[in-house]
Amino acid sequence: MPLPTHLIIVCCHAIYLGPDSSDESNWLIEPFQKGETDTYIGHIEAGVRELSKDENALLVFSGGATKQDRTDKSEGEGYLNVAIERNLFGLETSPPSLHQRMFVDRFATDSYQNVLCSLVQFPLYVAEYRRRKLQTEDDADPVTAAKAGGGIDVVFPSKLTIVSHEFKRSRFLDLHLPAMRWGGEMHYIGSNPPFDAVKMAEIEIGDRLRGYGAWEKDLYGVGEVLSRKRKVRGWDGEVFRREVLMQLPGDVRTEVEGVVFYQGGQDLTALYDGRVPWG
Repeated sequence: MPLPTHLIIVCCHAIYLGPDSSDESNWLIEPFQKGETDTYIGHIEAGVRELSKDENALLVFSGGATKQDRTDKSEGEGYLNVAIERNLFGLETSPPSLHQRMFVDRFATDSYQNVLCSLVQFPLYVAEYRRRKLQTEDDADPVTAAKAGGGIDVVFPSKLTIVSHEFKRSRFLDLHLPAMRWGGEMHYIGSNPPFDAVKMAEIEIGDRLRGYGAWEKDLYGVGEVLSRKRKVRGWDGEVFRREVLMQLPGDVRTEVEGVVFYQGGQDLTALYDGRVPWG
């Protein structure tokens, strides 16, 4: 079975609770996100559409349980439910293959982690995809399929596609990807909320100050401001280590841990100079 080489990441921004994604009251959003849920649905559709174009791709809806005081459901899980609810936007192939190539990252709490957590888990997604794929073969023996799907291949993608807001494009391309030393092919799909020019200008200015501006001064999100946001949103590095990193082969795990737990140097902007398995 050819191993996937393309990772599509849809960055989540809110938690969908159900049962009707067209009703904004069924989403847990902040006041400033009012009117944006149709944009989130558009991001989901864009990710599924890209998946339908490339049989060597896996799609990840990335977003953790960022509102644990209200629900233990993750953003990624909610986005996947939207895709299923909308019948994969009529893009499912025959025989079906899209759903079995969709996954959830339930750990990420910010834009940097949307990419890093999904990238780190790629070998685990590949193993699960192989298990799913083999179990659908008519002549596949269940025991053989389970054994084949249980192995972890040391494989990382050569291509990334990121789906998020257009105004965050420079944050991903200029800051996040260099910080994790991504050197492969890169494709960005961005679409903004349907705001007028005045409102959009306010958002872009705000992001340059509090989004891009904050990350530019703290590439790994370990300083006081960004780390506090992670903690409020539920990030727990030890849980990620136990549930994800410990599933990886030892040498790869060591390389990945170096990036995941890098503290950014004295001024928080020093680029990580260790080995990365996707380099």
